[in-house]
Amino acid sequence: MEEVAEAFLSDVQSVSTPGEVGVAHCVFGVTQWFRGDYPAARMHLERAVDVYDRNRDSALAEVFGYDPGVIAMSRLATVLWPMGEVRQAERIMQQALTLSKEIGHVPSVMVSHHVACILASMRRNEIDVRSHAKTILDLAREHSVPVRIADSTFFFGWSRWHGGDPDGEAGVRDGLSMLRRLQYRLLEPLIQTLLSELETQSGRTDIGLKLLDEQLAETHRSGERWFDSEMHRIRAKFLLRGGGSHNAEAERALIKAIEIARIQKTRTFELLATISLARLYRATDRDRAARELLLALSSQRIGHEVPEFEQVQRMLDVPPA
Repeated sequence: MEEVAEAFLSDVQSVSTPGEVGVAHCVFGVTQWFRGDYPAARMHLERAVDVYDRNRDSALAEVFGYDPGVIAMSRLATVLWPMGEVRQAERIMQQALTLSKEIGHVPSVMVSHHVACILASMRRNEIDVRSHAKTILDLAREHSVPVRIADSTFFFGWSRWHGGDPDGEAGVRDGLSMLRRLQYRLLEPLIQTLLSELETQSGRTDIGLKLLDEQLAETHRSGERWFDSEMHRIRAKFLLRGGGSHNAEAERALIKAIEIARIQKTRTFELLATISLARLYRATDRDRAARELLLALSSQRIGHEVPEFEQVQRMLDVPPA
């Protein structure tokens, strides 16, 4: 996929309109996000947003499937949030949603809400997920779009199950079954992580851990590495449910999550994993190591726009035991 996207970008540079060049930058940016190269993804997606002209490029929606501005803005938001640019991500995601509504191009409306759904689920915000998934589901059923019916069914079910409604499990299972029948496997790292969390919350920790381990192995085959850091963090959380005998393995998983986040420049994921590791250090009487981790976050303001950053200062304000 990356080779095709790179060839597309190379081909359009000298022979195409600025709008088509923007589409090529967007496609290439998404492939870089897929493989976990957030800085490259950001550069190309920002370029796609910069060259977009609504009056000039709106006709390209019929050629490429989506309005170029809507898809570039949406995808850029999913890159910026993990990189710690929370306010900018929220702003540009809202711009994409507004633009899609104003244009009224149905596939563009659906994709903007689809990406917003992805972003909200990464934040575990079931209220926003439910709202976006319901919008997609209604449109997808009206216009007979099987893939959007499938993934929005999953996300709508997840929002209910995560919010405490056990009836949401049926929607999650139905959505997954539809995705399997369609052989649609994009977003598997996120989908399997969300499913594994719900299995664990339902008391099936062994199933949750198995799902996550299988997905981590699959990412090495598929190259879809954009959610690797979070999967290792969540895996550590599952391991810690098993008691002190799993502390060493959980610690290794959290260190791995932090290493990946630093390589990928995903400061939000780094913040979340580091907070978890600091808590583990405190729970195992390593207060000094925990404090050093937290001080580094605080002094460098890593992930300072993420709500969880407030936890860093609260933990630093607690004197060592």
